[in-house]
Amino acid sequence: MNPNAYVPIIILSGLALGASITFDVCAADTVDADNLAEATQMVFLDRDSVERDRLYCDSVLPGDKFSIDYAAFAWTVENSAEISAVDAQLTGAQVATFNKLSTPFSDKLFSTFREAVATRGASSVCKNFAAQLRSPDQDIAHRRPAASRYLLQYLKNHPLPQKVVEWNDSMRGCQKQAFNKDADFDTWQPICRCGADIQSSEWSEADRKQVNEAYAAGASASTLEPLQRIMPQVRACIAKVQQGH
Repeated sequence: MNPNAYVPIIILSGLALGASITFDVCAADTVDADNLAEATQMVFLDRDSVERDRLYCDSVLPGDKFSIDYAAFAWTVENSAEISAVDAQLTGAQVATFNKLSTPFSDKLFSTFREAVATRGASSVCKNFAAQLRSPDQDIAHRRPAASRYLLQYLKNHPLPQKVVEWNDSMRGCQKQAFNKDADFDTWQPICRCGADIQSSEWSEADRKQVNEAYAAGASASTLEPLQRIMPQVRACIAKVQQGH
């Protein structure tokens, strides 16, 4: 997905997550995982690379921000199962470790991307970046079939807690609303998080079932008691976000 068509590969010095790891190989797009740990790390950095390049392209090509953001969002939705399998394996401490160890390597890839922008121009590189993200060839299952299989098998054996699934669904639904309203993706992100967090903490299974059934029937759920009950909290959260807190 970067302009020189190579992607981050992470090599384990052990065979399991939690083993000592080093991020020291930059390999061709065709390299795939040999085990779950490698698959996890590859997709961890794939997602990081997409997000860093998205934000950079937004800054250097602001007129195309909406289409760039949508392409990156669509890529995460299309690859949500593999990404969820990565998230399911990592505790807060492991995420911090992964971020720390991957930073020099991620920085190198990001530097290459910025150099391409400087050489070939933001319009050429960033529009190509967005076009690549929309291509089925860039889906993890296509680019890294073995990594995809390892991660999907892990997710099958260790399904996400229902509350996590519902939080993810709420976030994606809100993000889609932002695009449907032609709103700015990054402005809506914390707003969407307000709703997802409060629904997760305040709603019972019965509340969620009532709202989901209303949506499935094509009815408006906005007047339902579960939504009305949390709206003061949601509004207060959004107000804090808009005030920069």
